[in-house]
Amino acid sequence: YVIERFDPSQIIILRRSAEAAVESTTVASGTTLKGKMYKRHARRGLAEAMLGPGVIVAEGITEHSALTTVAEKMEQADPDLFALDLAGITIFPVDGDGSLPNFGAFFKALGLRTYAYYDYKPRKAEENQKFVEAFDVPNEIPYPNIEELLVTQTPVEHQWTFLSALRDSGDQGNIGIPAERPDDNGVRANMRKALKSNKGNGYAARLLDLCAVHELPVGITDFLTRVYEDFPKPTPASQPDDEPADEEDGEDLVGG
Repeated sequence: YVIERFDPSQIIILRRSAEAAVESTTVASGTTLKGKMYKRHARRGLAEAMLGPGVIVAEGITEHSALTTVAEKMEQADPDLFALDLAGITIFPVDGDGSLPNFGAFFKALGLRTYAYYDYKPRKAEENQKFVEAFDVPNEIPYPNIEELLVTQTPVEHQWTFLSALRDSGDQGNIGIPAERPDDNGVRANMRKALKSNKGNGYAARLLDLCAVHELPVGITDFLTRVYEDFPKPTPASQPDDEPADEEDGEDLVGG
């Protein structure tokens, strides 16, 4: 349960422990989100994330879409993985890297294990330190944006398959996808343009859907593997053996 009065500094989280005891956690002073930011994200999974054991804070919508799609494909391919939604791990998108440490500190103050997935850019030492302090696992990708990771780490043939379908659908807008396949660099350039054309168009997910599990970007699978290792699939509870029949009762039945 989440208890609040439209003021994130008054939030109290109620959970049940493994022993079914009710426990409460109050947001610590100095680690809260500003009221405006809290309300802005409250309807986008903030409450859901607060109630889980861990949260992945993604820099933007495209990162969220890519992480979600890759996680689903990994889970379908490997039944030993504990699905993120069943584990209670929320992938929570924010608007740019500037607010990432604020959300990380907020979730960490509530006792969640915190992960960050964000783009590379030159940062001052004190800026990097904020990520280290706010997240248990601050994962900075080695690319200036998620689009660059996708065009670099997915098969070019899948990129062209996606681009051709987009062109033939008539929904490409002003991307300008050619009728004939260009060289690999030309394919990547068109794919990059398509991914950046509209952050909410779902193109990242559609591209990743074309990939087999072994073709998925290692910049995403390696990160998610770390999360799965931290939250392994629970061992099934053993069932008690059937109680042996009472010998006296058995004798009564035989003699009865």
